[in-house]
Amino acid sequence: MKQKHPLYILRKSEIRRQGNAIAIVDDGGERKLFPLSMIGQIWLFGRVAMSDGVRNFLLENGVEILYLSSSGRLLGILDNSRLRSNHRLRLAQYRAFEFHRMAMARHFVRSKLETIRDVAREYPHEAFMERVESVETLEELLGIEGSATVYLFDTIREDLASAGISFGQRSYRPPADPVNGLLSLIYTLHYGYFYTLLVARGFDPYIGYLHHKRGRHAPLASDLMETRRVDLSLFVVECFLEERVTIEDFDERHRLKSGMLRPVVSEYARRFVHSDEARSLHRHIMDTFEKELLCR
Repeated sequence: MKQKHPLYILRKSEIRRQGNAIAIVDDGGERKLFPLSMIGQIWLFGRVAMSDGVRNFLLENGVEILYLSSSGRLLGILDNSRLRSNHRLRLAQYRAFEFHRMAMARHFVRSKLETIRDVAREYPHEAFMERVESVETLEELLGIEGSATVYLFDTIREDLASAGISFGQRSYRPPADPVNGLLSLIYTLHYGYFYTLLVARGFDPYIGYLHHKRGRHAPLASDLMETRRVDLSLFVVECFLEERVTIEDFDERHRLKSGMLRPVVSEYARRFVHSDEARSLHRHIMDTFEKELLCR
């Protein structure tokens, strides 16, 4: 069976159907053809046009469509989960939410604390792990996760400062500096990727355990993100320290300029989505989560 991959469209283009393939035609008339059998999701950055017929063709064949602004802010996700509904898993998911939410939330926090231990300096891992087992509310558990994350960002801050790069407190909307801007972009990409993995497996991404539902947010995707957030953060640090990006590559709102999206997104996808190591790790993460659910 052929391996399916996300397809990232990063500049103004039109998507057309050509038999059982789609053609991407850019402003200059350049055409690239992609067989449908190779496409897992399509990520549309900025102004990308498609007809209703092409959109329906993609959805009917199980291809999620993720819409992002030209700077990488996630605007919305279209999917047809009807094609991959898994009744058994969803029932287990709902039962766990009703009766075992704290146990499942602890699973995600433990996973994140283990990854922080490998990176953060002066990090009291055992003390944090003991607290995870003793707290009784989600708010307390989130407080532990947040406190541990401070050690991660303090370590990142020191490493960047040694190269003359400023990184303040973690900030979202708007990002306070280019490092925050790139963190938000990479986190957004992987949040969307986890969403598609959950839908493909048959889970309901809107029923989470550690994170609370708000607006269009899919909390289960954010739960799974905690297993990868440290590695994604280190990738951002590497981009700056190895000068793949510089401060000049960001606009006044601290968002990556459109001309730099392609190399950064391509390297992110190569390392965290397309590689055999990434695919194996994500299968392990999903399998482990499924086992946690089914043993409740």
